[in-house]
Amino acid sequence: MLADLYYLAFPKDPRRNKLLVYGVYLLELVQTVMLTHSAFTVFGFGYGDLSQFNNVDLAWFEVPIISGIGKNHLSYYFSISSYPYKQ
Repeated sequence: MLADLYYLAFPKDPRRNKLLVYGVYLLELVQTVMLTHSAFTVFGFGYGDLSQFNNVDLAWFEVPIISGIGKNHLSYYFSISSYPYKQ
C-alpha cells in the first residue's frame, strides 16, 4: 500500500529512488513472511511444547540483518533526497 502511495505521490522521481523504495518494500515483505512462518511454527505447530521456544531457526537473520539492511537503505534515500536543500 505504501509503495502504491509512493508511486502516486512521486511519479517523476528518478528510477534509482523508485528501485530503492520498492527494494525496501520487498525486504519488508520477505521479513514479514519469515516472521509469520517462525511465529506459526512456534505457536501453531509447537503449541504446548515448551521446547519450541528454544527453536531459533532464522530469527538471527529475520530481525537484525533484514531490519539493518532496510534501515540503511532508507537512510541513504533520505540523505539523497535532502542533499539539494543543503546548497
